[in-house]
Amino acid sequence: MTTSMLAEPAAVTRATLLGLAAEIGATLCRDALWHDGRALWLGDEVVPIDGEFETVHQACGGALYGGTAGIGWFLAHLSRALGDRDAAATARGALRHALAWAAATPDPSLHAGRAGVGWAALDAALALDDGELAHEGLRTLLVALEAPAPAELPAEVIGGHAGIVLGGLAALAPARAAGLPCEDLESALEPHGRAILALARRSSTGWTWPDAEGLELCGLAHGTSGPALACAELWAATGDEAYREAALAGARAERAWLEPTRGWPDLREYSRADLDAGERPDAPPFWCHGTVGVTLARLRAARLTGDDALLADATVGLSCAESAVAGLARAVPGSYAANFSLCHGAAGLMELFTVAAHELDDAAWLARAAAVAALGRAHREAGVPWRCGVADGFEAPGLMLGLAGTGAALLHAADPGGMPTPLLLGGGAA
Repeated sequence: MTTSMLAEPAAVTRATLLGLAAEIGATLCRDALWHDGRALWLGDEVVPIDGEFETVHQACGGALYGGTAGIGWFLAHLSRALGDRDAAATARGALRHALAWAAATPDPSLHAGRAGVGWAALDAALALDDGELAHEGLRTLLVALEAPAPAELPAEVIGGHAGIVLGGLAALAPARAAGLPCEDLESALEPHGRAILALARRSSTGWTWPDAEGLELCGLAHGTSGPALACAELWAATGDEAYREAALAGARAERAWLEPTRGWPDLREYSRADLDAGERPDAPPFWCHGTVGVTLARLRAARLTGDDALLADATVGLSCAESAVAGLARAVPGSYAANFSLCHGAAGLMELFTVAAHELDDAAWLARAAAVAALGRAHREAGVPWRCGVADGFEAPGLMLGLAGTGAALLHAADPGGMPTPLLLGGGAA
């Protein structure tokens, strides 16, 4: 199919959402490669080769972002929702692989290292009712939190202190539900919170947290929204006003970039000279570098802090996200513009609308999530597989770029109270 056929896709029901998620789960179970009780997958990834980034088809690692931790987490929740024994068995195999992988990596981060594996194992253990897995998840998370962090660790969510804080706070509820002691986990979060405060670049217009290359970006993955959200969560957990100040100051700095009809921009490869020349950066509806991620952070932080300006930001972001659905409907099925990844695709939009229904206590947003799912179903009915988020690739099994993330968004839309979203981890305290 070479042109869009999605002007009026049929509405989807909860049963349809579950069926689509189950189909993805069955594909992942079928394609798993097993060795010694552990499961892994092959897929397309972008990796550095001789100084250039190339797309390769290779075995995935264990990380939350694209590896077996994220895949196992999705399959665990699918097994709980549907009573699927194959999904449960494959989830355990994937998480065994992830935990073994985590034991060998020095990276403490959420999406690329040990913290993400620990959170995924803990949360999946609750879905699987697996006490041994819960113990292993907590142990892995504590190693990530307590290990001396590299001096160059940034403040961001993907690879830095904010992600570690959000993963640690998100792990508290499943750890307590499993009857595990959490005192060490809570105390281990403090140095990472203080590191976020220390790394802030403060000015009269607000606070920013430069990424690993020194860029001041908008967004949740690598930009200011990540540390600001972690500080909002820490304020809710500790009552320390320094964290609330940081959360609001970060939002204030990002607000200067907000365009009411476009959202927040992707500031990578964009400079002050470009701005002075009248150029405008793209404002994509993405979790990683765009409006989806910032709006998710604002929704949660507004509920935690009660700040009206944060809620106003979220309202603008949701309006921009709704507009992006029309663009998705015009995209060619199977093209990169029509990819259904969580990180920078349609599944991220689905998750934003599902989270909005919960955070705003407004079920009408679930209809928006279902509308995005309807576009994906129309692709499938036309014989087009779920498109992954690798630009020059097509097949990826992982959470943030591939099938597991698409399945998780569908499952979450079908049962908003049944699982957390990996796009917005944290304690979620009221």
